[in-house]
Amino acid sequence: ILKEHNLGKRIKKMSKEEINQIISMYKEGKSIYEIAKKLNRSTNLIVYYLKKYGIIRESSSTSL
Repeated sequence: ILKEHNLGKRIKKMSKEEINQIISMYKEGKSIYEIAKKLNRSTNLIVYYLKKYGIIRESSSTSL
């Protein structure tokens, strides 16, 4: 049903500015949950971009 309505798993595009904001907030010690709440995005999306840019490793546990 989801695929019929084009609602399957999709990564929402974020601007470079938003991605840089995620990275800087994470490096400042903000939790993934805090970042997601501030940017009104899902924690999964925040983790996706942190992994994509090598900020956190694939196997590392994250603090939500």
